Amino acid sequence: MKTLLAIVTTCVALVAGSCSSSPDAGDAGNSTTSTSSTTSTTVDVAPTDAPTSTSTTTVPPVGPACVDDTWTMVDTGPFTFMIPDGVVDQNAQGIDSLVGRFRGEGIEIAFDYGWFSPGLGDVERLGATIVPISLGGVDGEFGTSGAAGDEYGTDFITHLAVKNIPSADPSTLLWLGVSYDDEAFTETAECIVSTVRFSGVVEPDEGITAESAQPLGEPQGDLAAGEVKLWVSNQSFEDDPVSILVTVDGVDVVEETLFVEGQHNWIAFDIHGLEPGEHTLVAASSTGAEHVATFTLPEDEPRWLVLDYWYYPEDVEGRFFSFNESDQAVAFA
Repeated sequence: MKTLLAIVTTCVALVAGSCSSSPDAGDAGNSTTSTSSTTSTTVDVAPTDAPTSTSTTTVPPVGPACVDDTWTMVDTGPFTFMIPDGVVDQNAQGIDSLVGRFRGEGIEIAFDYGWFSPGLGDVERLGATIVPISLGGVDGEFGTSGAAGDEYGTDFITHLAVKNIPSADPSTLLWLGVSYDDEAFTETAECIVSTVRFSGVVEPDEGITAESAQPLGEPQGDLAAGEVKLWVSNQSFEDDPVSILVTVDGVDVVEETLFVEGQHNWIAFDIHGLEPGEHTLVAASSTGAEHVATFTLPEDEPRWLVLDYWYYPEDVEGRFFSFNESDQAVAFA
């Protein structure tokens, strides 16, 4: 199987602008390969500031559902990705970028991280549809082609390309490719590229979701363990209506315009995806009131929360929110 790094073009004289291309598998990307060690890869890096080694560590699943506890995390320094059991580090060495090569039965994985990393030109030329992908908050693109043929020494390729990496120089690119012989491996190849995560980038918690539930007066029903129901109301005849934004751990869960309606107009929102432990709720109104509160979600219990907006012109407290937490369904008088 020809190495994917055969398509990598490296520039050894950046200032002079002279570049050399190595299409031969034996000297792919101006790199050398050794199989004497499977624990780390040491590379010479220029002109990027990337660390000079990669390591592999067996970890629990951290990526998509396609990853299980037999997979291994590869930590290159500037980014990580996951590989299936049986894929071995080949200790590739680059000249002007951080490179890596891994092989298993019927599969090869390669990457190039630097100023001169290739994009998706090859896989696009071979008829792949380019698809956007979110990698823990960083946008990338990938494509899969089944027409690689003799050019790659394998039938199928899946390539990933990422630019505008928040934690890197603006000129730095990442290319990561997977080549394989069996079409049945396509799902695994696309899983591999989806596990890429970048150092210094905080992954957004996409697990927290909220949906409007029933208004007051309709049956509440039971909450499952780990679920949270938030009741919100406007208790001010003066500010009628008022717009309210509520976030939990930085995720918007309520954005509503609320009418007072006799001060008995509580609206419920079901919040899903919260982990057990302490959480922060922040409420803000269109009139300038703000409130920050914490609540604790036990491991095997639900929680009911009530957030009310208040304002009476003669009230010295001005505009404010009240917040209450309960381990039982809330009844309103």
